[in-house]
Amino acid sequence: ETKIAMFFLNGSDAVAMFFVLSGLVLSIKAINKSTEIDSSYYKRYSIARIFRLYPAFLFMLIIYYLYAHNNENIFTLFKTTITTNPHFFWEEALLVRDHHHLFFPDWTLGVEVALSLLVPFLVIVVRQSTKRYKYVSRLSIMDEVTGAYNRRYFDMVLEEEWKRSMRE
Repeated sequence: ETKIAMFFLNGSDAVAMFFVLSGLVLSIKAINKSTEIDSSYYKRYSIARIFRLYPAFLFMLIIYYLYAHNNENIFTLFKTTITTNPHFFWEEALLVRDHHHLFFPDWTLGVEVALSLLVPFLVIVVRQSTKRYKYVSRLSIMDEVTGAYNRRYFDMVLEEEWKRSMRE
């Protein structure tokens, strides 16, 4: 019980939960069955999400980076960041796992980006798989040229009707 209460009192956990829920809410349109989701929709959606979140994230990361290293010469810091990257700036900028030393909230942003991009992708995969499954299932019981049902369909219907007649 104490651990559950601590979740709500811990600020970083609350922020993490906010970003997780935000990623789900932003991608909820994809779950709506009336929304036609295809690869062109997904591309537009992904680009819009990245350009909406990522520039603000990079701006904050740069500000935080400069603040964290304010005792260093800015030109030396810039040069070492470009050449040797001793503070893992590029890993954090690219949201690489296990490199959140400078800007702690970047992992929560990574979760939001991942969820808001992954959920629509999974919906596309599931919908395409369902369409393909239905198509293949129909092909397995019906001749595509004549439209006549085959022996497999006859056997399936016979079994269902037999079970139904036994219940009555």
